[in-house]
Amino acid sequence: MPGQSSAGISAEALRIDVDGSPSVEGATFTTTGRSVAILGAPRSLFEACSALRPPTSGTLTICGVSPREAAMRALAAGAPLDPALPPKWTLREYIRWNARLVGHDAARA
Repeated sequence: MPGQSSAGISAEALRIDVDGSPSVEGATFTTTGRSVAILGAPRSLFEACSALRPPTSGTLTICGVSPREAAMRALAAGAPLDPALPPKWTLREYIRWNARLVGHDAARA
């Protein structure tokens, strides 16, 4: 059933073009778990996962459905890493800081 997949993000032979040139080409991967952070990847991959840029070819699903459907059904959300991760912070520290910025208390962040 769509939307019931245990995979967070799944890509097969994924290609994403930016201005007619490949930014991502031939990517095949599957993530698991409730939360996925995409770091160090081309911005176009984040945009495709957030339904802001369609894949040029291949398949990309979020929780078993298209990124657009995942966004419409509130199965996924994204926030670009702006500002950049401070050099001396761990990813955990950055995520907690962002959680505090949006109103989570320290225990939940």
